[in-house]
Amino acid sequence: MKVIIVGTGIAGLSLGYFLKQAGVEVVFFDQANLTGGSSAKAAGLVTLQLRRPLDIQAVRESLAFYRLVEEKSQGIFRYRKTGLLWLARSPEAVTLLYEAYRVQRDLEVPVEYKDGPVPAAPPGLLGILGSTYCPADGYVNPYAVGYALYTYFRHTGTPVRLLEKVTGLKTRNGRVTGVIVNGRESVEADRVVLCTGVWTAKRLKEWLSLPLPLVPYRAQAASLQSSTLEGPALYDLDTGIYLVPEQAGQWIVGNGTQLVPQDPDGYKEGPDPEFYDHVSETLSTFMPMVATEARLGHGWAGLLAGTPDQSPLLGPYPGVDGLVIAAGFNGSGIMRAPGMMRWLSEWIISEKPLPPQVRVDRFSDLAMTFPLRPGFPATQKTPPPDE
Repeated sequence: MKVIIVGTGIAGLSLGYFLKQAGVEVVFFDQANLTGGSSAKAAGLVTLQLRRPLDIQAVRESLAFYRLVEEKSQGIFRYRKTGLLWLARSPEAVTLLYEAYRVQRDLEVPVEYKDGPVPAAPPGLLGILGSTYCPADGYVNPYAVGYALYTYFRHTGTPVRLLEKVTGLKTRNGRVTGVIVNGRESVEADRVVLCTGVWTAKRLKEWLSLPLPLVPYRAQAASLQSSTLEGPALYDLDTGIYLVPEQAGQWIVGNGTQLVPQDPDGYKEGPDPEFYDHVSETLSTFMPMVATEARLGHGWAGLLAGTPDQSPLLGPYPGVDGLVIAAGFNGSGIMRAPGMMRWLSEWIISEKPLPPQVRVDRFSDLAMTFPLRPGFPATQKTPPPDE
């Protein structure tokens, strides 16, 4: 079997790894450089502190994958187990946090809950009504894991064709049989997998006039330097602001989510001044010591792929043989994609059923419109947790 994977983000690369391990012939194409799309702008946060059991299962499998890559990468990649502290500063946030904690506890996630700051919290926090902490949570440098996998593909003779744009899909009798590259070259395959993230719906419409319920929206992040902030990563449930330790004294601070549809081929990639104001104001409310001395630095914006229920779209496109979708991770692809790509690889190899919560055909109308909602954190009441 030969599989073409379009896209070399974390989803595409991890899928390619599982397929190669099973003896499948794989060819990659990407219009940009390695992890040059949404993966390149991800904060790299990985957490088991989620609400839905299927998401927790996926993150567990992603963590196992990252441990494997770390073991085999000869120092190229290392998973940084920073721990993650969730903070709730309103009664509504406490309710959501505790509901998620009960799900996590039942699934034996190593998580601690406290009314107020947990012992792992840094000193000087104000107004904390509830918090949870998981020491297994951490940080992934997307480029480092991408380069480690790229090294593996080079070693195994797997073509990774970067800066080569797929400009169309080849079809025969209603079946996708390959791709057209740079408008002229034809490459055949048994299956084509679109791991094209926020571009997926747009490309499907351009190439085959097919709909997909996926809408790109924008989020922002920046570097933050602090000489006083120490300890685990932090997530403020009330505002969505997160802080991830990148190295000593250097953090990534982000969210700045804007629930407005964006064009993936033309959007503002720099941060808005309002984002910096929002970060400063948020930190001053519950971390005044840090807010006083911290300095915000270089910022950026990236796109997230929104879906109607905040779950990805995986598996065969209904009615089009040979076409497979792997997109729509709603801003949590770093933490969920490797685990879910293992499930997708098993479907590609042996048609082992995918969980119905992620299948593309769970929606009867792929042309549906839907309101955008933040995909992370998955502690929100909508959608409800799967049973």
